[in-house]
Amino acid sequence: MTPEHKRVIAVLGATGAQGGRVVRAIQEQGDFRVRALTRNPENAAGLADEVVAADLTQPETLTAAFAGAYGVFANTNSFAGSDVDEIARGTAAV
Repeated sequence: MTPEHKRVIAVLGATGAQGGRVVRAIQEQGDFRVRALTRNPENAAGLADEVVAADLTQPETLTAAFAGAYGVFANTNSFAGSDVDEIARGTAAV
């Protein structure tokens, strides 16, 4: 299957430790295209097949980021402090 015909997996937090490892693992497997989702896409050029702006605190960014994706890897940061609403972020992803 040619790369442009592979299904897309969108990875939230693709520039972080956990998301970055997921991006690399999917790329190594070679069965899917990777759409790296990050708040700062300018810092992630070349990280994946696509790099798209997305932010769990701005749910309006997620519809376009997930469009056409076969699957999504999502994780939330429960260690960022009391200003982080992990339930709201998880709900936005769903």
